[in-house]
Amino acid sequence: MAIMFFVLAIGILSYQMAKSTIQKNAENANLQTIVQTSQKLDIILQKYEENLQQTFLDNEMQKAIMNASLSGTSDYDRFTTINDIRNRLNSLVYSNKGVESVYMMSVDGSLDDVSTGSTSQKFFEEARKESWYDEMSKTVGSRWIHVQEKSNGKSVVRLIRSLSSVTTSKRFVLVQDLNVEVLEDYLKEINFGDNSKLQIIGPDNVVIGSSIIGETGKLRSMICPKLVRAKKEAFGSMMPMAIPY
Repeated sequence: MAIMFFVLAIGILSYQMAKSTIQKNAENANLQTIVQTSQKLDIILQKYEENLQQTFLDNEMQKAIMNASLSGTSDYDRFTTINDIRNRLNSLVYSNKGVESVYMMSVDGSLDDVSTGSTSQKFFEEARKESWYDEMSKTVGSRWIHVQEKSNGKSVVRLIRSLSSVTTSKRFVLVQDLNVEVLEDYLKEINFGDNSKLQIIGPDNVVIGSSIIGETGKLRSMICPKLVRAKKEAFGSMMPMAIPY
């Protein structure tokens, strides 16, 4: 009887150890997948930043900015030049998946505001009152922020890029709205099993993007104990967190 109990105890112990090892290996594999997904999202967002910068620094764009800034330019020539700038920005909307709108604002007001895509005139009226505009108008750099309200019925994350013109040395603040669905499509590619999901959570505990339809924009009721990715420095007020549960 004692021998049977000993064998049974060893068997249960071995089972528990094997189960724990399997669970730990599975958890590590899931965490590695999430880290890789976060890195992939980093690369994707970086690409949008690079495309916006390249468009602004394009030779034709810089030439148009210089011509529009010249004193004594006729109203017609200025209108034509501004339209050229708009067409250059328009290429971002049509050649980059998920770009909803692009805005370009001259910090010193020497150039008319320009926009393209699904834009709103209200944006220009309110943008210069925002804290991010005050910050970005004083330095060259970029940041991503989460937009709580929807833009034209679509949830967006906003890229804000401050750049100086090569031809005039004047500073501009460029804003590009990216449809959150672009990020969610990548989250939906990951499957951890039944009743699991992957979310990007903002610092205000609001769901920025989710692998589950209908959760974007909602307040998350609990804080996930495992923060796999929180990169506030790169994303400004938006902190992506890949969370499986």
